[in-house]
Amino acid sequence: MAYAAGVQLGALIEIASGGASDGPILMNMDMAGGMARMAASPAPTPVSPGELKIVETVTVRWVIKQ
Repeated sequence: MAYAAGVQLGALIEIASGGASDGPILMNMDMAGGMARMAASPAPTPVSPGELKIVETVTVRWVIKQ
């Protein structure tokens, strides 16, 4: 991009990363009690093939030489 703009990159200023997040999963006490009851009577864990999409954003800033 710098080449296309006709400039050269100088010193690195910053590198920051941050991906997308769904945030914490919140549950009320009724749901928590149900989860505890389900844990008390174990059932087989189903395993299904699938995909996992991971998104990451990286921002890099440089000084531009002219």
